[in-house]
Amino acid sequence: MKAQNKFVMIVAGLASTLILSACGSSFFAKTEEPATLEKIDKKKPGRVSTESVQRSEALVEEGEALVDISTLSEAYGKFSEALETDPGNQQALFWKSTLKVPLTFKGIFRRMKPYYSQTPQTAARYRDMDYQASQKIESYRFLTDGPEDIRSAEDFNDWIDQLRLSLEELRVTLKKLRNSELTIAIPNSVSQPILRAQSMYGCQEISFGPIRYQESEGCQKITKPTVGLNLIDFEAMLLAVGIYQSYLELWTAYYLNPDLLVGIDDLDPTDKPSVDQFLEFLFDVKNGGKLRREKPFSAIQDVGQEAIVGFRYILENQQKACPKGIASLENRSGYLLQVGACLEPQVNRENDPRELMKAFESILAAQPAPIKIGREVRARVNFVSLFENPVADLNELRPFRLDACGRLIGFNDKPLQHAFMEGSANDLITLSNAKEGACK
Repeated sequence: MKAQNKFVMIVAGLASTLILSACGSSFFAKTEEPATLEKIDKKKPGRVSTESVQRSEALVEEGEALVDISTLSEAYGKFSEALETDPGNQQALFWKSTLKVPLTFKGIFRRMKPYYSQTPQTAARYRDMDYQASQKIESYRFLTDGPEDIRSAEDFNDWIDQLRLSLEELRVTLKKLRNSELTIAIPNSVSQPILRAQSMYGCQEISFGPIRYQESEGCQKITKPTVGLNLIDFEAMLLAVGIYQSYLELWTAYYLNPDLLVGIDDLDPTDKPSVDQFLEFLFDVKNGGKLRREKPFSAIQDVGQEAIVGFRYILENQQKACPKGIASLENRSGYLLQVGACLEPQVNRENDPRELMKAFESILAAQPAPIKIGREVRARVNFVSLFENPVADLNELRPFRLDACGRLIGFNDKPLQHAFMEGSANDLITLSNAKEGACK
């Protein structure tokens, strides 16, 4: 995949994915303390006046009408005002936290122009990326609506930090709302699957799942497409947000060259850079390879604990999450996760959802996890130890040794040895290469 395509995928693609999944898809991500789910009343009597509650609801309706990539800032402003007017308005809380994530991408193309204009090579790449993005007019306007203020790798990593923190805020919000029942109006850009599903099932009833629709012209039109959200939807959303957040927690843990996100293909014309080339590129920043903050992986452990809670709930409630037994539009009509959350038993025991959940629980409980090469266990690793005692500087892992084919055959694995209860990282590399066969 070429660099410009990677950029479009990571910036335009991730931004639009977050917008769509927030508004009408299904996935999202994680949490903090694993156990109790708190119930939050939509409106707590005595806290605000009836007039304030009504005003807040009206602002939410105005905001939902503005949820579109061209008016996200205006929508965010409406939801913020609604939440200030009535802090107990759950729809406002949901939308404000959700939209904050894609708004982090606003203007990112223009913001990065100085960073990519420093050399003829990167300037040419920026022009290519700019052309790719301009093919989608609405998203292009959104991605170029900003100042030219990202001038260094540090600036770039600071922006990624902002994205990471917005995902953390969304995760906390979803956790607060997870035991609630919400109804949200969704934008027209993501309402078509619901409209098609309603048409598919004949549209004989006024109620569609948990939602009552205003009908017109024999149910051919829906004046206000809406979906419901309950615990199943929130668990799925928490999971997907957790995946995004975990990736960014890993990425921002160390001082690394942010151009890795889009520019690794420039290292070698064959698209197969050597380890040495890769490392020089990776650490080509101030303090390259060193930790950026204390306890950088603590959020990943929180995400994992909450993933287990949600995964277990969905697994134990498959009759609610997947009543048809397989993914189907009839599973949860009218809900955000309409096709259901189906966890089907697998023929291969190791891939069965229940077995995977047990393995994940063991890892988070700091129990040594078996690592297999082929069918045999070759090492046992305490992954929690790697998170709690990370390598302070990735340069400590040097030197990396390669064979004639450019394959990694070893490195200084002593900084990792504390996590290996059996075997070592170099043992795994040696055994894996042996299984692959001799270098030719």
